[in-house]
Amino acid sequence: MNLNRTFPLLFIISVLMSFSVRAELSIQITQGIDNPIPIAVVPFSWEGSGVLDEDIGEIVTADLQQVGEFRALSPSNMLALPREEREVYYRDWSVLAQDYLLVGKVQRSPGSELIQVQYEFFDINREIKLAGEVLTGTTSQLRDIGHEISNVVFELVTGTRGAFTTQILYIVSEFVSPEVSYFRLEKADYDGRRAQVLLESREPIMSPSWSPNG
Repeated sequence: MNLNRTFPLLFIISVLMSFSVRAELSIQITQGIDNPIPIAVVPFSWEGSGVLDEDIGEIVTADLQQVGEFRALSPSNMLALPREEREVYYRDWSVLAQDYLLVGKVQRSPGSELIQVQYEFFDINREIKLAGEVLTGTTSQLRDIGHEISNVVFELVTGTRGAFTTQILYIVSEFVSPEVSYFRLEKADYDGRRAQVLLESREPIMSPSWSPNG
């Protein structure tokens, strides 16, 4: 599966900043359900040279915990770090009271600069694999790939379509002095990461809209 797509707007927000130093937008959900679903997201192995800029396992963990419906097991408490199905022993995760398990690995795509991300998702209680796929993209798309995997996991567990690949538009108002203000229209991932400035103006920016084709 090639990761080359655009995603619709989820919502538009306005952010007021009373200082001139640029701050990263942070969106957090502070309340969740009483009994979050226990899930183990094993750190994805990197079978290549150098260090990747993003850790897909951490991205998926953050996504799932962000919505408040999941409780992720810390890697330090894991009994094993499987990379694929043949290395998975369900008893290791049952004893840790985990309901679901996600494993995966990242490799260079043969003969190209692309990477391949293989993931597999398991139901521990039923001892079955629920999903498995290989996603292909560039290293700059690691966060997109992580969000895509989060969507799959979320929908399989909850029955509700995931929205982790959604992007947001928001307006930043930067107050410099009573006479001077700056306004920026920015785009970011649903969690505020990877913000990009789309438009800067001395005049207020009103009613941004999203083209249907991205």
